[in-house]
Amino acid sequence: MSDPVVPIGDDELHELLRGALEGLDLTSDIGPVPAGVTEGSLWVHDFVTADAELAAVVLDSAVDELAGVRGSASVRSISFATGEHEIDIEISQLAGNRRRLAGVVVPAVAGSARLAIGGERTDVDLDRRGRFVFDDVPVGTAMITMELEGSPVRLDAFVL
Repeated sequence: MSDPVVPIGDDELHELLRGALEGLDLTSDIGPVPAGVTEGSLWVHDFVTADAELAAVVLDSAVDELAGVRGSASVRSISFATGEHEIDIEISQLAGNRRRLAGVVVPAVAGSARLAIGGERTDVDLDRRGRFVFDDVPVGTAMITMELEGSPVRLDAFVL
């Protein structure tokens, strides 16, 4: 049988934290936070808390089996959906640990896309057919936000 959880007040919590951290020198072995870490942390915060419509993954060829579909094993397809748009992205493997992301928004709309991955950020405009490309992207967790006809959209993050 487990002990019941007993709520504690702020003063008690502060005292517990103070006791746990007492004697620890949290700055001795670490230098300044690299600019990329700070910038990346701010981007993740903005990405997660953005007041944007979420485009959820509806198909990922790395997870879902596409029976009868011909194609290269080095190309991954991932599709996202909002209430009004579908965003389809093909991920191609390049030399080393680099990728190319080629996408399209259906129906085609004016807009832009921003990719953040591995401390790098890239902005591109959608062409008149709703297409966009991110070339020479490092592997890692991809976070894409889009501006579609003035409305912000955030795609579910995915790993390359």
